[in-house]
Amino acid sequence: MPDRRRDDRIAINQECSLYPQGLGEICCTIRDISEVGIAFELAYDEPLYEAIKMGTTITFSYLDEFTYMNENKVYIITRECQVVRKVKSDKTVVVGCTLTADEELKKYITCRKVSSFVEALKHHRK
Repeated sequence: MPDRRRDDRIAINQECSLYPQGLGEICCTIRDISEVGIAFELAYDEPLYEAIKMGTTITFSYLDEFTYMNENKVYIITRECQVVRKVKSDKTVVVGCTLTADEELKKYITCRKVSSFVEALKHHRK
């Protein structure tokens, strides 16, 4: 199956808070992110699954700390995204969203990609 994504995503597995319109805070994990999209994984709950509709705007917020060029980086990311995909299993729901990156988010994603690449190289060399 061909990859339909317009931009490479990076896996970050970062704890996150979601704030869908009309719902309270939802704790989840960010599976991956790019300049044009993000995927969240959350515990399956039927009423919540039904409440998150396609096209819904979700505000998300998280803190990410990592090493970039031997320097510790800390980013607090808060953005809005729109739901374009929902996939449920018996225990989890993956919510895929589109987003638009401003310059700050683009810089964060670039630094995170480089950091992830360097970490992968370190593990590969062991």
